[in-house]
Amino acid sequence: MTMVNEIVDTLVKKAKNVKDINGVKFIKAYKESMTNCDFQGFVCVVNIESISQSGQFVGGYQSNGIKGDMYSVKLCLRVYADNETSGEDLGSTTLKISQAFTQADDSNIIESYYIGPISFDNQLRSIYREINLSLEFCLCGELNGKENIN
Repeated sequence: MTMVNEIVDTLVKKAKNVKDINGVKFIKAYKESMTNCDFQGFVCVVNIESISQSGQFVGGYQSNGIKGDMYSVKLCLRVYADNETSGEDLGSTTLKISQAFTQADDSNIIESYYIGPISFDNQLRSIYREINLSLEFCLCGELNGKENIN
């Protein structure tokens, strides 16, 4: 699923460039190695919860020379706040992050998103909110082997 990871990474990188969320640290939960995190301010943990391939095709409405695979991806962004942060600040930052992702989605792969309520993580002793994104895209290419994302 390397191509799926690359698409998610690209979306995260574009969202991080939105100026409203400059102070948020992003961490990939699907990375092979552990990451140390200085837990001050806001931390957004990006996790690919599920990937499903919904079909293969050759041709179709795009062109007879196109082949590809349709993918549906469930992405969870868990936004943590340090102990000094209020629930109101967490809500505001979570909204800005969701808006940054929709702004960064120039390929229109975000089908929907949902922002969950404020919760408490006993292990980290921190409040958090989840943003659940549903992504849908085609990994397709021309029959001569060139890859495209639609």
